[in-house]
Amino acid sequence: YMDETRAGIYVRLSRDDERFGDSMSIENQKLMLTDLCHKQGWQIVDVYSDDGITGLTFQRPGIQRMIEDARNRKINTVLVKDLSRFGRNYIEGGQIIEDLFPSLNIRLIAVNDGVDTASNQNTDYIPIRNVFNEFYSKEKFF
Repeated sequence: YMDETRAGIYVRLSRDDERFGDSMSIENQKLMLTDLCHKQGWQIVDVYSDDGITGLTFQRPGIQRMIEDARNRKINTVLVKDLSRFGRNYIEGGQIIEDLFPSLNIRLIAVNDGVDTASNQNTDYIPIRNVFNEFYSKEKFF
């Protein structure tokens, strides 16, 4: 699929996530994804982080910087704990995951969702997951 994996790790925590305690923390997300990269022998180019910012917008400094690095071919793989960390906006998320990333040959791995675009693993349900994640963020009744 690619010669050498140049990984960008993306982590995000919003104020809504804080009620879940440490399992969602930026540090735990970093640890989990860094571990995976080390086990796979992948080079970590950078860790992109947005702390305290909702996933409903993609105007987040961390994700914008990551997308810029993807466009500039600094990274060829993006790792997130799950798709909700990447974003909770169905339309924008879909455009990035389904249009932009494939056009740049960017592999997306969402660990807890079992998504890996390199093997088309669970990619069919990305749009459904993204709709649910946006819905969850907008409706606080769960």
